[in-house]
Amino acid sequence: MAGIEHHTVVTYYQCLKCTSQVTESIIFISPDTKHDHNAVHDFMDLVVLHLRQKRGIDIGMMVRFSDGCASQYKSRGPIADIAKSQENYQFPLSHNYFGSRHGKGPADGEAAVIKSHATNAVKSGTAVIRDARALYEHCTKNLEKEPTENNCLHFRTSFYFVEEVIRDRAESQIKTIPGTRAMHSILSLKNQDQVKKRDLSCFCSACKDGTLQGCENAEFVEDWQTIGLKKLMTSLLSPILMNQQQ
Repeated sequence: MAGIEHHTVVTYYQCLKCTSQVTESIIFISPDTKHDHNAVHDFMDLVVLHLRQKRGIDIGMMVRFSDGCASQYKSRGPIADIAKSQENYQFPLSHNYFGSRHGKGPADGEAAVIKSHATNAVKSGTAVIRDARALYEHCTKNLEKEPTENNCLHFRTSFYFVEEVIRDRAESQIKTIPGTRAMHSILSLKNQDQVKKRDLSCFCSACKDGTLQGCENAEFVEDWQTIGLKKLMTSLLSPILMNQQQ
């Protein structure tokens, strides 16, 4: 579908009723087809608001995974956004990168479902989908599910329509970081002018909680290294989050 961009974030969190794992796909549909790190940043803002406000999740730390696409996740702009997570979201963010594979993760499977469902609806004459807004309305009507009263729903799908992406963000303008392509794990710090990096990821109990000491796999995973972010501009909260605080 030309002129339509969709981006899926698959989230995993604990059910507040029964403590089982919930898998929720949060899907963003937009007429803005420039799928860059600014779009990912806006979508991330909405993911955090969704989990807090609609799901009641108290986020202590977020562990995020993606491929190494430079325009979206693995370059100076995305790293600057990771550095600001504690200021913008009030929790640390650990971002971990898969290998070179692309298009084979859970999020890509969700995108395929949307395309297939919309294509079949148009072919059968049950829907007319000419633009991003029409696709969003079709998906919210046919693919979203809500739990029945007193019952849990452990597999959910939610949709958001994003009219435009905010790209006038001076705070994401920093110098290129040498060795970016070799990094596989980045951790935000309270100091927004720095991040920690490792060339390998680890998810032992200490690393999973964001503890910088006591890695159980220190024999294989090197110590965290601090990286200074040069020419990071004066911090500004995301306009999406600012609107929520007013």
